[in-house]
Amino acid sequence: MQEIELKFLVPQARLKGLMRQAKVKSSQTTMMSAHYFDTPKQELAKSGIGLRIRLEGDEWVQTIKAGGDGIAARLEHNMTL
Repeated sequence: MQEIELKFLVPQARLKGLMRQAKVKSSQTTMMSAHYFDTPKQELAKSGIGLRIRLEGDEWVQTIKAGGDGIAARLEHNMTL
């Protein structure tokens, strides 16, 4: 299975109307805090690799992203810590 993720920047004032038009029945907010890692010479970034740990609610999740033809089609592996 392949996940395709799209992200949009929507002004807060338009969010409720957009969600109504999209017929979104429910939503939730999750507070997140992320920490990114790389070598001092930015070797991961230069190789197209991203490594982070992120606090999602009350769980820490480690993610590595690499390769692919674009942001929406990258290899992504998540592990709950």
